Amino acid sequence: DSARADADADADAAEGEGLSKSQRKKRARQARWEAKKAQRKAQEKQQRQLAKRHHLQERQAWFDGLSEEQRADVKAASAAARDARQRGKQQQRERLAAAAEGSEWHVVVDLALGAGRMQPKEAKSLVQQLRSCYAANRRAERPACLVLAGVQESGLEAQLEALRYRDWHLVRQPASFQHAYQDRLQDVVYLTADSEVELQDLSPREVYVVGGLVDRNRFKGLAASAAAEHRVRT
Repeated sequence: DSARADADADADAAEGEGLSKSQRKKRARQARWEAKKAQRKAQEKQQRQLAKRHHLQERQAWFDGLSEEQRADVKAASAAARDARQRGKQQQRERLAAAAEGSEWHVVVDLALGAGRMQPKEAKSLVQQLRSCYAANRRAERPACLVLAGVQESGLEAQLEALRYRDWHLVRQPASFQHAYQDRLQDVVYLTADSEVELQDLSPREVYVVGGLVDRNRFKGLAASAAAEHRVRT
């Protein structure tokens, strides 16, 4: 099929790059997997579109069978539900805006830690995790002040821009966290599995820093080293 043909073409190109036979086979398998993954995603998208169209058609047929009075009731209920959703979203935005401006809880993602250290797939994974983190904070009843520090140095701006992250209600800090909190370094706690101190309780007086790095354990002890370099607790 076309996926196998493309993979074989990639393998031939790899041979020209001086790769071994096993490396060429591995690259061909990876190319086939990527091609099939793209095909699956396209098929799933098409199935979702068809299911949505079918649902809309069924709902329209049901609505057409109602009396005028019943249709008015359905429209009123739909409008009330829409207004409630809008109010909920507005309240959510207000909570996030207030948290970004003055929440006592600060959670910082140190994007400078992963600068130049991640493979493209790892960088993509980190960006997706940032989106999930923001979504979880957005849903919280008491959201934290979420800070992305070291954005300029991270090399992730283009990917974040694709997610329209400038519309997110959080703090974007071009410089590293130690510059942003240089007057509060005594309050900074860098969270790392390599710390000898186990976190028991959270304190609103402290600033919690998480390393912005996906590395599949290639850089063990990196966060602890960064904390030691900047003389902050772990």
